[in-house]
Amino acid sequence: MPDGIMFQSAKGIEILERGLATRYIGADVEAYVQGTTVTSAALVAPLNQVRFMLSSGICVVYDYFSKDPNTGIGQWSVFTNHTSVDSTLYNGQFVYVTAGGLVLVETPGLFTDNGTFIQIYIRTAWLSLAGLQGFQRICKAMLLGTWESSHTLEVGVSYDFDTTFPQIEMIPVTTAPANQYQWRVLLNRQKCESIRFDIADLQNGAAGESLRLSAMALEIGAKAGLQKSPQTKTYG
Repeated sequence: MPDGIMFQSAKGIEILERGLATRYIGADVEAYVQGTTVTSAALVAPLNQVRFMLSSGICVVYDYFSKDPNTGIGQWSVFTNHTSVDSTLYNGQFVYVTAGGLVLVETPGLFTDNGTFIQIYIRTAWLSLAGLQGFQRICKAMLLGTWESSHTLEVGVSYDFDTTFPQIEMIPVTTAPANQYQWRVLLNRQKCESIRFDIADLQNGAAGESLRLSAMALEIGAKAGLQKSPQTKTYG
């Protein structure tokens, strides 16, 4: 169970802890919550989650089991395509209803949303591993997970706070790997001040779970000094 009562304030998602002190825990989803209204909230205890349905059609999900050891705050994630007027837990399953009266029930083992495939989409933070505006060399990324069904794994790479993708790798995984689900991505550009990865699954045939991603590791080297800037951005 959560360590208190969660609610939406003018700041965002907060929790009233057992000692009656309030704590702001919604910083990671502040961009989604600000300017919207929580239309309903449901405790999904079997999954250790609290789900907040927003008027924007987004659902922000708080996992109170997977806590950061330093802050004690749980892990947030975001569900799209969840426009609703109310939600609850019925017979142990999450249920929500749309303004048109359509009732949607979350069904274990089904990976479509009213007939539409539910895509896994993961975007890391900007990784500045040599410090703020430091100079780093990243040679490769290693992905580790579990294969669940046929899919194509898409990995996009962005550099230096530029949101475009100069490198996109498409990894077809039509059958279970002979050994572990582990992929190495060699980076076309290695020297940078920051890097970000976007990871998604594309379906091959019938919609399935695709994969479960466990970890990502990077082979890096921090270089001395700050990121090198071109002459057009250098003065003095």
